[in-house]
Amino acid sequence: MKPNHLIVGLGCTAGAGKDTAFRCFQAAGLPVLRASSGDILRRGLEPLLQPHGIDVWSEDRAVKELIRPLVVAYAEMLKVKHEPLYLFSSALQAAMTGIQPENIIVFTDIRFPFEVDELRRLGGAYIHIKTDLPPVNDLERACEPVMAKMTGFVVRNDFDSTYRVQMLEVMQALIHRFQSGSL
Repeated sequence: MKPNHLIVGLGCTAGAGKDTAFRCFQAAGLPVLRASSGDILRRGLEPLLQPHGIDVWSEDRAVKELIRPLVVAYAEMLKVKHEPLYLFSSALQAAMTGIQPENIIVFTDIRFPFEVDELRRLGGAYIHIKTDLPPVNDLERACEPVMAKMTGFVVRNDFDSTYRVQMLEVMQALIHRFQSGSL
């Protein structure tokens, strides 16, 4: 059965350009909606950290590195309390609020092989972003090479303008495949 909406997941190491790709899709006028496990986690941690002057929404790399261990621990806690796909499902549900027929759902933080499997089960596609950035923790170190082999779509990010062009080309190809029923 063909899904009603194109669902695309972006995955790679931290800082490799997932949010940049999403903003690129927006700037190109694509009708994208963001699904993000990280946003779910930041909303949960914001009341704890904001009173101490820590902005969980900061794009500053130093702030991201400061809170990363807490974010990872919180994510693991939620997966144990609920189930491994809890954050994935919560992010998808949040993205589906107010969705229109033309919308494309973009997961900006696919981190685990089981999330790639779920994305595929839903009829979606996974784009792996390749960089020379090292994994930020042992979990990333273990998952990144596995996930790199789980896709037919790899975009190299050398942090130049070609990344955006290549990412748009892949997204256009995915849209075409989705519309033709060949995804």
